[in-house]
Formats: sequence, structure tokens, C-alpha cells
Amino acid sequence: LHASPNAGYPECACAGALGLTFGGARSYGGEVHNAPLLGICAATCTPQTIKQCIRLMRLTALIFLLVGIGVKMVFAG
Repeated sequence: LHASPNAGYPECACAGALGLTFGGARSYGGEVHNAPLLGICAATCTPQTIKQCIRLMRLTALIFLLVGIGVKMVFAG
């Protein structure tokens, strides 16, 4: 299992949507840890993929906001 509290389905979905692989060797407090690999593509992260990730997060937040407003309207009704 992935020890990061941000791990799992959201990271895998983001990696798949961006065509990247997350995980591998990383440093926490100067100590190197090997995390499981998430995703199947070995593309390199670039400034463009970071911009794509930000757009994806904003779109996801907007969708959840709209769904939440819709649910509130239905049940407040």
C-alpha cells in the first residue's frame, strides 16, 4: 500500500488522465522512500503537464461544487 495520505484512487486517476506515472523514489525529511508506482505511462512531467494538472483539479472542484449545489437544491425543496 501507498503510505501517503494523498494516495490511491485520486492519484491514479490524475496519473492516468495526464499520461504520467507517479511514485518511485522520494525523499521525506532527507530519508529516501520507494513508493509504489501509480499509473502506466512513463512520460516525463513538464511545465505543460503541471498546467494540465491544475486545470484538471479546477474542473474537478467545479464539478463537485455544481453537484453539491444541485443536491442541496433537490433536498432543500
